[in-house]
Amino acid sequence: MTEEDLFCDCSCCVWPHRQGPEELHGTETEPRSEEMRPLLRNRHSATNDYLPRKDFESLDYDRCFNKPYEEYLRNSEENKSSTKIEVIKWIVTFMIGFLTGMVALFIDLIVNLLSSVKFSVVDDSISQCSKDGCLVLSLLYLLLFNVGFTIIASFLVVTEPVAGGSGIPEIKCYLNGVKIPRVGRLMTLVSKAVGVLFSVAGGLFVGKEGPMIHSGAIIGAGVPQFQSIALRKINIKKYSFFRSDRDKRDFVSSGAAAGVAAAFGAPIGGVLFSLEEGCSFWNQKLTWRSFFCSMAATYSLNFFLSGVNTGNWGYFYLPGLINFGVFKQENGTTPLIDESVRTYFCPDGQYNDMATLFFNSQEEAIKQLFHQEGKFSLATLGLFFVFFFILSCWTYGVHVPSGLFVPSLLCGAAYGRFVATVLVKIGYANHENSGTFALIGAAAFLGGVVRMTISLTVILIESTNEISYGLPLMLVLMVAKWSGDYFNEGLYDIHIKLKGVPLLEWEVHHGTERLKAHDVMDESLSYVFTVSRVSSLIRMLRTTAHNAFPVVSRVERISINEEHAGSTEDTNEDVQESEDGILTAQKWRFKGLIMRHTLVTLLDRDVYFQEQNGNTSQPKIPYEDLTKDYPRYPDIHDVTKLSSAPEDALMDISGYMNPCPYTVFPNTPVPQVFNLFRSMGLRHLPVVDHMGLSPNSRGGNKNFRFLDQKCLLPNLVLKIYL
Repeated sequence: MTEEDLFCDCSCCVWPHRQGPEELHGTETEPRSEEMRPLLRNRHSATNDYLPRKDFESLDYDRCFNKPYEEYLRNSEENKSSTKIEVIKWIVTFMIGFLTGMVALFIDLIVNLLSSVKFSVVDDSISQCSKDGCLVLSLLYLLLFNVGFTIIASFLVVTEPVAGGSGIPEIKCYLNGVKIPRVGRLMTLVSKAVGVLFSVAGGLFVGKEGPMIHSGAIIGAGVPQFQSIALRKINIKKYSFFRSDRDKRDFVSSGAAAGVAAAFGAPIGGVLFSLEEGCSFWNQKLTWRSFFCSMAATYSLNFFLSGVNTGNWGYFYLPGLINFGVFKQENGTTPLIDESVRTYFCPDGQYNDMATLFFNSQEEAIKQLFHQEGKFSLATLGLFFVFFFILSCWTYGVHVPSGLFVPSLLCGAAYGRFVATVLVKIGYANHENSGTFALIGAAAFLGGVVRMTISLTVILIESTNEISYGLPLMLVLMVAKWSGDYFNEGLYDIHIKLKGVPLLEWEVHHGTERLKAHDVMDESLSYVFTVSRVSSLIRMLRTTAHNAFPVVSRVERISINEEHAGSTEDTNEDVQESEDGILTAQKWRFKGLIMRHTLVTLLDRDVYFQEQNGNTSQPKIPYEDLTKDYPRYPDIHDVTKLSSAPEDALMDISGYMNPCPYTVFPNTPVPQVFNLFRSMGLRHLPVVDHMGLSPNSRGGNKNFRFLDQKCLLPNLVLKIYL
């Protein structure tokens, strides 16, 4: 084949022959150094830019080892139910993978059906109107299809707004410990899965692979619960083993991995995606379960897809939702892809290269750029890249379910093919290698957008079945990440910040090693006693929004000199006057931590006693009753029978608190505090002194100090919102 045989211009090509301010800080009394003051001064000026919103909450990933939970563990060991739970966990993991594969099958079949109907009607109209001169009618048909499909997709997102976009930023936040409202609901799954059908079929510059990750995560969040908020009759209490944030997050990790595996036919890449891009907390068992879930999703999709498309049930060599084609065959030839080549307004033996790229699905356009032996003109590739890039950026902000992978791959493939064409013209490359350049360009473009390296390399190798491209793929992905990180963050991280989600970054910012825990802790919080009055608990729960409360006990009284007596009016100390007229200040010892939903549940179950009867008369409830309302615990304002509680009712919460939470000292460096939150999945972190007491501050405030995960924002704006 000579260069003359492959002549083309922008329209038609020859067919180829073969196809605190400072004064409220900590225990130290020495003045702040000058190098410290700028950091502390800028805290409050920057806080207004990144205020955490109250509809974002942290996950309770840390276990609460209270007495009901310890009793639950003992009963599990005696009944040998741990083995049973482990078996059920693997069965549920398979169900997640299988259902994710079925959702992918539904999306693929319906998208192909809608697209084929649209393109066949418009194609017939163009063929007829090219003779009769009525191309306006063909354009009208195309507009009717695209506008109608897009309106349906938009309407579904209006009913469930969190279904808009790809969902990957939201799932990334969830896997890193931030709970976003309605991100794992059944209606979100319906809106996402059905909406992406019409987004893709409507001709928008979006992909269906990104929403598959969100769909798999929703399935992973819902199936293990054996209950449904939308379908209230579904509530199998016998299998309520996994109704906790810890287990739910692990299953969401497996579901997200299954979504990647089903989208690209890459089970290993799915596990690596969930590990690299999502989870802060990982373990070996989770790796095995995620891999098993990815396998179940990939091969269940392959089994049914092969039967529906080819009639060969059980043919496991088909890819996922996106098919890159086969780059090399045994005889050295490339696969024929002439079925999607468009010949509009061209003589026999020639094809319209611009229509071949624009008037096809994005997956078919990618395969054309990867495998088409005919040439694409520089004008066609340049115009296609510019217009498609601009429209993809515009479309990604539209309120419809939309993915980013396929548009990025297509932009990069056009750019890579453009570079290959330039090199061929100046004699530095062969035309036969143009498809390889397109693949490398697609990888570089996608890697520069999402900033993934390891998982994306494996995904592309598994999708193309070509290990020989491993080295160039690794090189371009690393260079793309380094180049992009020099200017800004990845697109998913940018969207997380735009949504105002208080997600911790991977690394603590430089300069924070000069700050201590007492510089960033919350100093305005409420605490409870091991035995508290029910009326006081109700008043505290109704007037605060804290999700956890320190449990304290009185230990001693400290005399206050007369010269400091006047300053106590501005503090929050418990100050009393003894019989001899000496002012004394109360100090508290930290006993443990109790969650807000635990207190509300205890009040709702009438777990209290009357003072004259003693705490032995207080009812006890097991761990199953404490958690049976998960994840929708009752709100204090919804508990209607509190007015019937006796005025002298008391509650002993010592058995329901967490007596051993993680704690830090006031002089703990902020990087160490950051690492505790990041690696242990903490939601709250009490700050106590070396005696287990509340840390003294220069202002004399004796309230317990607290650190919440939402205080450590991406820019380390350390203002606490519990």
